[in-house]
This record gives sequence, C-alpha cells and structure tokens, in this order.
Amino acid sequence: MKRLLFAAAAMACLIGATGCTGSFNATRGLHAWHRSFESPWTDETLFAVLALTGIYPVAIVFDAFIFNLIEFWDGGNNPIRDVQVMEADDGTQITMQKNDDGTLTVTTANGTFSLVRGAHGVVAKDADGRVLYTSKRVEQRVEVRDANGATQAFDL
Repeated sequence: MKRLLFAAAAMACLIGATGCTGSFNATRGLHAWHRSFESPWTDETLFAVLALTGIYPVAIVFDAFIFNLIEFWDGGNNPIRDVQVMEADDGTQITMQKNDDGTLTVTTANGTFSLVRGAHGVVAKDADGRVLYTSKRVEQRVEVRDANGATQAFDL
C-alpha cells in the first residue's frame, strides 16, 4: 500500500512538473474584470462576493477540468478567449485579444486593428486588411514605417 501511495505521489509530481496546467483564462478573466473597478471598496466587495458565493471556485474547477483539458487536446487553443484590458496614460481603455491564427486584435477608442507577426517584424492592419504600420528590428532599435512611408526609429 505504501508503494502504491508513493508511486501515485511521484506520478502527481511528475505530471505537475510538465507544465500542462493550461492558461486558466476563465479565472484570469474573472479576476481582471473584478480588478477593473477603480474604487478599492468596490474591488474588495466584489472579491468577497465572488469568493463567498463560490464563483471563483467554480471558475477554477471549470478551468482545471473542462477548458484546460480542451486546451490540452486542441493544441493550446483555449475555448475561453485570452482578452487583456489595459489603461493608457490618458485613461482610455485598450483591449487586446489573441486570435487562433496567431494575430492580436487591438481595440482602442479610435478603432480596431490587428497585429500580425511576420518574418522581419510586426505589421498593423485595419479591419479591411490595409497596412497601417510595419515594424522591424534593426540592430539595437526598432524602425516603424507608416502607410505613407514615413519612418521613425526607437532605441531599445
């Protein structure tokens, strides 16, 4: 019996060490939403409500046993989209979503565009597929070229 328990514990450690725990997008999305409120009182109240009502544990269980299992068998594609919301220096919100094709969709107050990784850099395209900007790394700087051909360089 002791050997069986030892073997089970060893297998659990080996499985846990492989890093196949998934991205936990549902739990991280719930956390990002409840943290998006500016008031610390609202933040703490929402956390308490979500934890005490069991919403956080349910999100964790769904991630662990459903969404992350799907992600594992579907080659890393989690059914819960990985969406990040950030705030710019001027207070406007920027939403970024990873897409299945490897692109990144960025939504700002000024519109939506996609970032596509290419062989030499990143290309920003509008919703119609027109190139807005291209970027490439040149030695210790990044060069960004707009649709009109104007170039700016930024030191790394």
